[in-house]
Amino acid sequence: MDNPDDTKFDTQPRKRVSPESFLRALPVSSAAVGPDGQPEFQPVPLVIPERDRLALPEKPWRIILAFVEDPIQILPLELRGDVKFGASPVPEVDLDVNLAFFKDNQRGVSRHHIKLRPGRDKLFLLDLGSTNGTYVNGSLVSPASACVLQDGDLITLGRLHLRVKIVQRP
Repeated sequence: MDNPDDTKFDTQPRKRVSPESFLRALPVSSAAVGPDGQPEFQPVPLVIPERDRLALPEKPWRIILAFVEDPIQILPLELRGDVKFGASPVPEVDLDVNLAFFKDNQRGVSRHHIKLRPGRDKLFLLDLGSTNGTYVNGSLVSPASACVLQDGDLITLGRLHLRVKIVQRP
């Protein structure tokens, strides 16, 4: 009673793909390599408070943040203390990384959005009470908690997506 014209259909449930998992699958930028094979890391913050100097490791964290929508745009950073990120149309002395210069004030990035806090063995992300929220790998980071960042993590600030590449640990 098997008819050769009968087509068998796979009725097994399929795994659903969320927007966050799609973004996690996008490649990390390889544009961070300069002519000498090494990126130019921007030391941030420019001024390190004395209380932070004592808690910092001898060797700084070096990370590259790649813009997921345009992986050619990168931010190679040398973290020498707490680093505040936000978007302000005017240069602010209170921000270490002003994302408005990348037109990201139009993506829902708050004036004071996140802080990266380098530790001796972990790199922490803290939300500074942002309006549109901060997500790491699709999970909300509340202003009352800190999130440990890993190599390859996806940070979402409002509608801006950044991929983390940890180049050097202390």
